Amino acid sequence: MSAGSRLEHVAEGADACNPAQPFCAKNVTFSSSLPLKVRLVDGDGNPIDNTTINFELNAGNAAGTTLGAASAISDAGGFAETELRAGTTAGTADVTVSAGGAEASIDPIKFVVAVNSKGA
Repeated sequence: MSAGSRLEHVAEGADACNPAQPFCAKNVTFSSSLPLKVRLVDGDGNPIDNTTINFELNAGNAAGTTLGAASAISDAGGFAETELRAGTTAGTADVTVSAGGAEASIDPIKFVVAVNSKGA
């Protein structure tokens, strides 16, 4: 593990998250999907590739919400992603993201996703 290694949220557009924050709030409508993308970097901001990134879903009261994959391998740019698939029950789902292998001691980060009807 490199000193200062960390996971960062990656999001573009109006709902971009601050990569320096440990959580990221998102919204998704019933029966739609939302990409959840993170980047693993060392203390100098260089990407760390070939590392397992784990995505753990706590669907809470957003019944029927699932993940496309529970883990992914970081690519040459340090990026890894999965897709959250919203169910049809309003609520909040949390996805905790952590690194495996030599980077397992890195602090996890979290996505907090509000699942709502299209009219909400």
